[in-house]
Amino acid sequence: MLTLTDVDLPNRDLDLGGAHRPLDNLTHAAIARYLDYGYRRWPRTANPQLLITQQTAHNTATVSRIWLRYAVRDRQATLSRLRQDRILDEAEAVGIPDPLHVAAIFGLHPNTAQRYVDAFYGRVDFPGPRVVAAPEVTHSRTLFRSIVCSARTGGPGP
Repeated sequence: MLTLTDVDLPNRDLDLGGAHRPLDNLTHAAIARYLDYGYRRWPRTANPQLLITQQTAHNTATVSRIWLRYAVRDRQATLSRLRQDRILDEAEAVGIPDPLHVAAIFGLHPNTAQRYVDAFYGRVDFPGPRVVAAPEVTHSRTLFRSIVCSARTGGPGP
């Protein structure tokens, strides 16, 4: 569902529904190559979508989920793995992984976001509820959060 206006290649920025994310070198190069290919293949398309196909180049429709699955078939980097990697990357990008931030950015349940933060730190799932305290951060103020979650039971979260 990304449109061309969501991508700012010169400033290396990607707008994901109002949340701006910097483009790493690999993603920047891949988008630039794909756009170059698209402009050469369909120079007169009016489709504002970032990803287009032979069918969608002649209208303004988005590519189908089937096309996306087909595009990544027989590859180790599945869409699910790419999403998981992106979630872990976001946890790392914020400095001190914050499960509430991860949950808000990706629309995850707080317990699921906590599991990603635990995976980032290399912690394993422990049975039963636990309290995880994020380390203190000093900028203009001190941030300290305690997050109560249940790793396996899906119990109450923050």
